[in-house]
Amino acid sequence: MMPTILARDIGFSYERSSVLRSLSLALAPGEVAVVTGASGVGKTTLLTLCGALRSLQDGELRVLGRDLKGLGIAQQCEIRSLIGFIFQTHNLIDALTARQNVMMSVLGQTPLDASSRHAADQLATLGLAQKVDAFPEDLSGGEKQRVAVARALIREPQLILADEPNCISR
Repeated sequence: MMPTILARDIGFSYERSSVLRSLSLALAPGEVAVVTGASGVGKTTLLTLCGALRSLQDGELRVLGRDLKGLGIAQQCEIRSLIGFIFQTHNLIDALTARQNVMMSVLGQTPLDASSRHAADQLATLGLAQKVDAFPEDLSGGEKQRVAVARALIREPQLILADEPNCISR
């Protein structure tokens, strides 16, 4: 069985500061991994590399069977379309409702009426049925996080990358 993520000797530096050195890991399909460590050790950097949000500098990285080294913009976008991201900050658009924020993830891929229903269903599954038309300023921190989770799940991704998710379970 092909690993979902296979990393060999990954290295990454910001200017003169090395945050990842000779990192290797393999994650099987369906496996859940939790990466812990002090602030600044490279946890977010690792996730952004695995999600093709940042370009690999050293080593080998395969995600969902695809080599991420040296990808162009279009290829990175293709990989990203298979991944659901849950970031440290919610990254919600203040001018949009919870439903509209979730719909942004499928904008241009699904008809608006279908994406609106699907977004409402995702939010209801996460306990936010009464908040679909609420704006971010009217949501608690946990509710904002669940909107971000719904946004990641609506596309039915092959992989979820969550950076410090603090309230995914319900």
